[in-house]
Amino acid sequence: RALAAHLQAGNAARAAELLAQNGGRWLAQGRVTLVDRSLARLPAGAWTPALHALAGDALRLASRYGEALAAYAQADPLARALGEAQVALDTVQPDHAWAALDRAEALTADGATRAQVGRMRAENHLNAGELGRALALAPDLALGARYALRSGQLAQALTLALHAARGEAGGARAAQNHREGLLLAAFLHTVLGEPQDAARRAREGLAEGERLESRFVRSLALARLGHAEATAERLDAARAAYTDALALALDVVPRLQVEPRMGLAYLEARTGNAALAGAHEAQALAHTGGDHYVTGLTRLTAALGRLHGGDAAGAVPGLRAAQAIFRTCGDTFGTGAAALALYAAGGEHTEAAAEAVTRFPFLLTRRSLLSPAPTRAARAALLARLGAALPEAQAALLPVARALGYPHLPRPEEVPGVDVRVTVLGRVAVTRGGQGAREWGRARARDLLALLAVHEGGLPREAAQEALFPDTDPQVGERNFRVTLHALGQVLEEGVVSGTFLERGDWLRLRPGPDLTVDLQEARAWLQAAPGTPGRADALLTLPDRVADSDLEAVQAEAERYALHLPEALTAEADHARRAGQPDLAARLAERALALDPAFEAAARTLMRVHHARANPAAAARTYAALRAALADLGLTPLPETDALHRALTGQ
Repeated sequence: RALAAHLQAGNAARAAELLAQNGGRWLAQGRVTLVDRSLARLPAGAWTPALHALAGDALRLASRYGEALAAYAQADPLARALGEAQVALDTVQPDHAWAALDRAEALTADGATRAQVGRMRAENHLNAGELGRALALAPDLALGARYALRSGQLAQALTLALHAARGEAGGARAAQNHREGLLLAAFLHTVLGEPQDAARRAREGLAEGERLESRFVRSLALARLGHAEATAERLDAARAAYTDALALALDVVPRLQVEPRMGLAYLEARTGNAALAGAHEAQALAHTGGDHYVTGLTRLTAALGRLHGGDAAGAVPGLRAAQAIFRTCGDTFGTGAAALALYAAGGEHTEAAAEAVTRFPFLLTRRSLLSPAPTRAARAALLARLGAALPEAQAALLPVARALGYPHLPRPEEVPGVDVRVTVLGRVAVTRGGQGAREWGRARARDLLALLAVHEGGLPREAAQEALFPDTDPQVGERNFRVTLHALGQVLEEGVVSGTFLERGDWLRLRPGPDLTVDLQEARAWLQAAPGTPGRADALLTLPDRVADSDLEAVQAEAERYALHLPEALTAEADHARRAGQPDLAARLAERALALDPAFEAAARTLMRVHHARANPAAAARTYAALRAALADLGLTPLPETDALHRALTGQ
């Protein structure tokens, strides 16, 4: 108010003095727009070098770095040097800071400013990936999240980042750019293989960037969202996020292009577009500004794109470069991740790879941004290879195998490297890595698979033979069955030793496990789970309508049970959702049950109650009418309970 009064009275000099005294405090409170507008109201003749420095600070905090540097150029020499150095620190361009820091140090006379310059120099060493030099100047940097990240202490880094993030959302403050706790946490979650948490933090950071009107924060948040989507294997969503991040970065500072281009380099390399991947990687590397850690991260990520895309030989040079850079930086995690990827690519660095797995098991147990393989099955195969190559490390690798679902460390011949899935719901099929398996060879092999799937604990060989070849001469039946069993084994156990997925002998059964799943067994688990079990509603809504058609009595009996139990489970889940105050979900569940069995009265009653709760008696009446029609087709009428509910809800 005093500032406005002086301006209105024409006392520009006093207004300028007040602004110079208070502007820095306002900026620290995040009141960038206030300072910017106040400066704009001052006549040109009232501007002083101190106000040009203040304008530079305001422009810098608004991510208008070119304009900020122009403003600093009109400040006094020390303020100019400090401002230029701060721009380089804020944008993580250490090469751009050294000369300005040297000038500031030469111009500094008082101890407080010397300490400030020393602190800035320490942060610049941290930004450059020179951890030892950073700590020599400012030992307390070791207590920060960015130091923990860049030295490989990921769990500690995440704890510190989340602590910092608590004070960010909604508070009066200036944007912290790459120092934002939410965005640092988002990156750490992707590295640790927690893409859902990463996406949530990135979106929260994006909202903060919008609140703070910071293009820098918004762009970085979108890049971190891209990492989360890539880690979750939502590659189209990742590409969209990276593209949006890059579009924002182009108008801010070249350094901000690095992460989205790094992500795009990964995606293009993974899809085999080597030229475009190389172009994105080259442009990312050109803008790292002397940040060796990010240079190593870019080389590693782009190389992983080649490795995940099947170009192991093409990945090796980038992986070697990344390993050397991370080793120089002192980042134990980056060094280990590169070593593990090199082993995956060509068998190099066996001992270093095993050490990386034991120190950072999530690289194999989860899909990390920097995992050597994108799929669980491929990571399990890599673990098996590593255990076979280094027997003395097997005890240390066993916990990793168990985390992947194996009771023991598997041998290479026991893991196919792809997820094998048996389906008997809808149709009988075997897929490997989401793709169709080899030709069946024998038509009856499908029937045998369906028979084994419905007998979860297995069945005697003689019973299976009789089911497939009834009323056949025993010798002929035995020969036909042996050929059929062999054909099924060829489809199921391609790439693994016989007996891995199919138990043979006098007793036959499937052997589900981490690498082999059976949809019917999963469906049974959801059908038998208690209503309200997390994930049950979504699972029931997506289960296929029926068991595949078959002429085998056991499969037909299973089909009848499934057709009975699925509507019952849907209705029970709908009732739970209704009572839990989720009418939309309850309606979807009940409607699915009625789509499967239009005459299922329990589902109709639940849906009628949902419509009543929504104050829609007409919909309740339509549900009842549809039920009556379905029952009439069967020569039946609604139960008294249903009729009574209809009258109570509709008054009819």
